[in-house]
Amino acid sequence: MKISACLTCVCLTASIGAACRPTATPQVDAGRVQIATTPALDTLTVIATNTWRAVLLEELRAKHGIEIRASDVPNERITVRAVRVPLQEAIAQLLPAGSRYALRVGDRELTLAPGASGDKPGARDSRPDSLPTKDRTRPLPPEQRTAMKPGPDTLRVAPAREGPGLKPSADRVLDVPSGRGPKVALQIAAADSTVRLTFLMIAPDTVRLTGATLIEGATPRAETVEGPILFALRGPGGAVIYFGSVLDPLEEHAYLPDSTHTLGRAREGTFGISIPATVLARAQLAGVQLEFYDARAVTLPASLDGRTFAQAIRGSKSIARIAGADLARALASGRPQ
Repeated sequence: MKISACLTCVCLTASIGAACRPTATPQVDAGRVQIATTPALDTLTVIATNTWRAVLLEELRAKHGIEIRASDVPNERITVRAVRVPLQEAIAQLLPAGSRYALRVGDRELTLAPGASGDKPGARDSRPDSLPTKDRTRPLPPEQRTAMKPGPDTLRVAPAREGPGLKPSADRVLDVPSGRGPKVALQIAAADSTVRLTFLMIAPDTVRLTGATLIEGATPRAETVEGPILFALRGPGGAVIYFGSVLDPLEEHAYLPDSTHTLGRAREGTFGISIPATVLARAQLAGVQLEFYDARAVTLPASLDGRTFAQAIRGSKSIARIAGADLARALASGRPQ
């Protein structure tokens, strides 16, 4: 009977103590991640315990569209608790102190405030306030202060000396004698000029025209195969009037310390092609079309001619087309409209 009474007291005491204690904040188990954002992506909540840093960064990128590109950051287990804090403040808790990084939210590349990329602060000035300065250490006596050099605004420019053996004044040098003017650069001859077009490729198969420049000099030979991305400039009737190849801008190579080599794919990359200016005559641009092909699945020869190029594109994947009107606008302004 006594034993039952004691047990009842113990259970009752434990129940009362549990009810009186304040409710604790829910804790995250080891390896679990909780991430939440606002619709504007200006604040962030990250709660993680003993979680790999790479897992957190990948979840932010894949599920929330927040991409943090940091260099030389080790992949280690970290514990983070950031609840509804500004975005950059939360990122600072995810990366080691002093880390440098670039931030992309959705399709926007954000410009970070000074010091927001993790720049290391300078060393604190530990010198005492009583340290003598130069003025207090070596003050000038009053008689010497009057002998100081005058300020630059009080100096007068001496008149230029002219005569035999002396250089003429600047205003006379700039004068051009009658009938003789400054040299004028020759106009770039169309036969010896090249149109350089630049593009942005976004995985998997988007190509955007980003710029066009007319440069002096002959166009390099296009027959040599440079890479698996083929391009063809087609005339108004659809016939190929110029073709070539470029390296794959999304191809990534990694060479590891153990001498192994890995091959990957980037999300985006830039590249350029060169076309003779005579081919892109302004009168013909309205009807032309520039097409791109992915020939990674095709065995390409060392060089291309009309027949081998036609065979290569038959087995390739068409990935993008640029209209002649876009090329004309880019040439007119140096960039697409």
